[in-house]
Amino acid sequence: MMIRLLLIVLLVSGVSIVQVTDVHAQERTTEIAGINVNGTDIPEAKWGNLTFATGGNVRITFTCKTSAGIPENVRYDVEFSDGTNRSTNSQTEPIVSYNNLIQGTYILKVQAFSVVDSWRAVPLTLRFSVSAQQQATSENKQPDTNAQKTSSNADHSSVIIWLIAASAILSLAVIILIILRIRDHNKQPYVPIIQQPASSIIPTIIQKTGVDEEYVKNLEFELAELREEVKLLRGQFIELRERADQLGKQNFDLEEQVHRLMTVKKELEDLQQQKDELFAIIIHDIKNPASLIKGLVDLLRNYDLNSQETQEVMSDIVETTAKIVALSQEVSRVMAMENVQLHIETQKNNITEIIESVCRRNNSTAEAKNIKIFTDIPDNVPPAEFDPQKIEEVLDNLISNAIKFSMSGSFVNVRVIPNQQSFVVEIEDKGLGLSEDDVKKAFQRGMKLSARPTAGEPSSGLGLWIVKRLIEAHNGSVWVKSALGKGSTFGIVLPYDQPTKK
Repeated sequence: MMIRLLLIVLLVSGVSIVQVTDVHAQERTTEIAGINVNGTDIPEAKWGNLTFATGGNVRITFTCKTSAGIPENVRYDVEFSDGTNRSTNSQTEPIVSYNNLIQGTYILKVQAFSVVDSWRAVPLTLRFSVSAQQQATSENKQPDTNAQKTSSNADHSSVIIWLIAASAILSLAVIILIILRIRDHNKQPYVPIIQQPASSIIPTIIQKTGVDEEYVKNLEFELAELREEVKLLRGQFIELRERADQLGKQNFDLEEQVHRLMTVKKELEDLQQQKDELFAIIIHDIKNPASLIKGLVDLLRNYDLNSQETQEVMSDIVETTAKIVALSQEVSRVMAMENVQLHIETQKNNITEIIESVCRRNNSTAEAKNIKIFTDIPDNVPPAEFDPQKIEEVLDNLISNAIKFSMSGSFVNVRVIPNQQSFVVEIEDKGLGLSEDDVKKAFQRGMKLSARPTAGEPSSGLGLWIVKRLIEAHNGSVWVKSALGKGSTFGIVLPYDQPTKK
C-alpha cells in the first residue's frame, strides 16, 4: 500500500514537472538571423554596436525559435524608429530593408506571433547608428538580443531547477503527511486506488493531495470555454482569409475591366481624331471649288460678257459643281461603308468585260492628257464570283488614279494574271511614284500622299481606302509597288469562288 501511495505522489509530482518543462519547451523567442550592410554580411559578434555611413543600405533577417524548432504560421510585428518618427508593420516575410539612411540612431523592434495558435514570442530589440564619418563597423559588444536571450535562458534554467526542487520537497512532505494519517486511522479499511472506479480516481487524488475540487472543476470549465473560443476564432480567421481571397479576385477583375475600358477609350479617341481629320479634308476639298464657283458667279454679275464667254463661264461652273457632287458622293460611300457591314451580291462574272468597260469610260480623260491605256488580258481567265458593281468601282478608282497621277504622253497598262485559286489585276502607270512612307499608308482612310495630280485634278484621299474595303469584303487583298519618279503598280487579288454563307 505504501509503495502504491508513493507511486501516486511521484506521478502527481512528475506531471507538475512535465508541465513546467512543457511550458519552457514552448517558450518562443524572436531572434536575428543575419545583418547585411551595403551588400556585406556583418558577423554576429559585431551586431551589438553597429554603425555605418550615411546613405547606406541595411537588410535584417530574423526568425522565431523554440526549443522544439521553428514554429509554423508565424507573422511579425515590426516597429522602426529614429527617435522622432516611428513606423509599424505586420508581415509574414522574416526580412526588412532600409535604404539611404541619414545620420542618426535607429531602433528596430520585432515580435513574432501566431493568429492561428494565439501566442506571442519574446521580442527582439536592435539599435544601430548611421554616422557621416564612419563606415559599417562594430565593437566587441554582444548584441542586446543575444544578451537578452542568454539571460532569458539562464533565468529559465534557474526557474526549472527551483521548480524541480520545490516539487521534490512538496512530494516528500505529502508522503510524510499520508504516512501520519494512515497511522492515525489504522482501524479504517483501505481500498487501494488501483481498485477504485476510474470515475473516482481523480476525486481520490484531489482528496489525498488536498486540492480544492471546485477549483479543479472551474479550471476544467474555463479550459473548455477557451477551446471553444479558439475554435470560433480559427473559424473566423478562415472566413476572413476566404473573404480576402474573394476581394483579391474581385480587385483583379476590376483591374481587367479598367484595362478594357482604357483600351476602348483609346480606340474611341483615335476614331474621333480620324473623324476630325476626315472632316478637315472634306472641308478643304469643297472649299476650293466652292470659291471658284463664287468667283465665276461674280464674273457673270459684274461684267457684260458675250454669249461665248458666258457659255465658257457656265461650263466651268457646271464642271466645278460636278466635282463637288462627286466628292459628296464619295464621302457618302465612305460613311456607308464605315457605319454598316458591307453588303455584296456575288455572281459569276467575266472580269475581262468589266475591265474593258471601265477602260472605255476613262479613255476620254486619258486622251485629254495624251495618255494611252493598254490592256493585257489572257483568253483563258475563268469566270469569277464577285459583285460586278463593287469591282467596277474598284477598277474605276485605280485606273482613274493612274491617269490622274501620270504625266502627259505616258501610258497606263492594265493586265490580268490568272492563278490556280485566284487571279490578279495589276494597274501600272509611269507617273510620279510614291515614297516608302507613302507606300506604307497608301490604303489608310483620308490619307493624302506626297504625290499630287499632274493636271490639278481633285483628290480626297479616300479612293484607295474604299478600294481596300471593297476587296477585303470579297475575301481578297490589295498591294502596291512604287518608287519615286518610276511610277506605281497597284494590284488586287480576288478568288474565283466565294465561301458559302452560313
